[in-house]
Amino acid sequence: MIKPIDIESIENKFGEPWGYWMDYMESIGAKDLSHTEIAKKVDSKINDSWWAQTITVAYEQQSGRRKPGQRADGTYEASTTKMSDKDPQDLIKKWTSYAANNPELKNKLASDPEVSKTPKRHSWKAELKNSNRAFVAFEKMKSGKTQISVMEQRIKTEKELEASKKFWKKSLEEFKED
Repeated sequence: MIKPIDIESIENKFGEPWGYWMDYMESIGAKDLSHTEIAKKVDSKINDSWWAQTITVAYEQQSGRRKPGQRADGTYEASTTKMSDKDPQDLIKKWTSYAANNPELKNKLASDPEVSKTPKRHSWKAELKNSNRAFVAFEKMKSGKTQISVMEQRIKTEKELEASKKFWKKSLEEFKED
């Protein structure tokens, strides 16, 4: 179960009770604004885009505009991560082989995956038969370890979200790095 935004963290950061932000949202007419419009107004007030997004999402959850884990467009994203001692270049090769030889994963693909590399990360992207998109990234962290991040985007329902989270967690656990 995905948890809602932690209201207490917002209260602690800004020293105001949550009611202050709900009153602010009412004063700017947030109920009639898009997510982006609200976030811009909050950012102009606090000059911190990360916290502006957090406050906006919390407002949208509190007012019933979106459920925890839901994006502004109504879809969901499932994600999971793990760390590895291996190099991103080796891991992307192994993941590509794993994906090509895993019948359950292969059956989900609508087309051949796309592999790309930048100085920051190596990634594997695929369109899925259910119209969702899968993305796997391998990124070297400051610690020297590689973070493996898996995300499925465009998920339409909470039921599909739970199934997706379960599938990708299992896939990442089964992925052999050696």
